[in-house]
Amino acid sequence: MDWDSAHSLIKRNIVKGTDVNTSKSKFREITGVDSNGFKVRIGNKTHIYVSFNLLKDIYHASLKNDGIYNKTVLDSLKINVVKHHQCYVHAIGMIFKFSDVVEIRNGRTYSIIK
Repeated sequence: MDWDSAHSLIKRNIVKGTDVNTSKSKFREITGVDSNGFKVRIGNKTHIYVSFNLLKDIYHASLKNDGIYNKTVLDSLKINVVKHHQCYVHAIGMIFKFSDVVEIRNGRTYSIIK
């Protein structure tokens, strides 16, 4: 799957109100959508912003990592916001999962669907 296909799936499947929880989280929900990305609630009152540019960078880095997305891929991009909110790893993973872009391999690793 190329980025344009993945981007289309994400835009089609992730809307305001989408639950992006893992089995171990309970507050993650898409609370806003704009032309640049998503506002994701990660706690009772805490939000993060996930841009389409960030998703694209992560998608391409994951392809270079044998199609695997995990914390190591995110860390390799040296994105400062991740140091403040580790929830980015799984919020992004679940955005990909609920868009049918990845499958969960285990609790911390996602595989891109080809």
